[in-house]
Amino acid sequence: MRDAEEIFISPLNQLIREQAARYGWTIVSMDRAFEYHGYSDAPQDQTFVTTFHRSMTQQKSPDGTLHPNVRGHSALASILLPYLKSACDVW
Repeated sequence: MRDAEEIFISPLNQLIREQAARYGWTIVSMDRAFEYHGYSDAPQDQTFVTTFHRSMTQQKSPDGTLHPNVRGHSALASILLPYLKSACDVW
């Protein structure tokens, strides 16, 4: 069985890269935020994404599956915040 990286994440990231090039957007890579903390490569208490089981338990729906959880959002923020600070010159 192919995993989410192969069937969903990689094609989506490719589309994002193409559109960023088309419109002159800056890409901030978030890949390293989830390294060793993905859906299947981390113990349940260390993953940065919402598992199917947790989504079904908390939301009573599969819709939250693969979305960042609290730890995942924190990891994303730690990467994104320096870019926002330099781009906005506000903080």
